[in-house]
Amino acid sequence: MEAERQKIVWEWQELLGFLEEQKQWLLSRLEELERAIVQRRDEGICSLSWEIPLLSERGGEKGQQLLSQFLQDAGSTGGSGEDRMFRKPEPAFVELEKRLSDFSLKSAMLQEVLLGFKAMLRRGLGSDIGTCLSLTGHGEISEQ
Repeated sequence: MEAERQKIVWEWQELLGFLEEQKQWLLSRLEELERAIVQRRDEGICSLSWEIPLLSERGGEKGQQLLSQFLQDAGSTGGSGEDRMFRKPEPAFVELEKRLSDFSLKSAMLQEVLLGFKAMLRRGLGSDIGTCLSLTGHGEISEQ
């Protein structure tokens, strides 16, 4: 019995260690993505801070019209109409958007795997002892 007990404890420690490693890896990738987004945002703000004075200097009233149009286009959230000018997203933004989308897909996949794992564990462990076991939100097992 003691050998079985130690084996169970070891297997759970192995599983918990693996899950902790995966959690840390995912969190570090998310942090890297967040830094890249903030950096790109800051670069865009810096770029705008250079473009606004240049537009103003270009020619008095004409420059003000260009600046006004530029700010309207930058602040628009979409819609249709020939009078709107849409700038094509920069490749850096497209790449960051794809990385964020991929991360969201991985997160959804992880949630599905977790639900499947919980169900499989409930069935597997519950069948031997005649009660239904469930994982709590903290990774602990409790009888239900």
